[in-house]
Amino acid sequence: CFGCRKTGHSVGNCPEAKQSGQDELPFAKCFVCKAQGHLSGQCPENSKGLYPNGGGCRFCGKVDHLAKDC
Repeated sequence: CFGCRKTGHSVGNCPEAKQSGQDELPFAKCFVCKAQGHLSGQCPENSKGLYPNGGGCRFCGKVDHLAKDC
């Protein structure tokens, strides 16, 4: 888990992250900018966001979320 660094669950199901209300991921390392604390989909230096092959949300066109989260 990128939220608590424990095994058995992912950051989306992290009980510690939900309790603290944290949005950042202290144990994640971005492969775009090499910084710690976020994934490449949320990286300000990643112009393609969650869509590495281009494109974007089919509803609004933004690249920072998937269509299911629009």
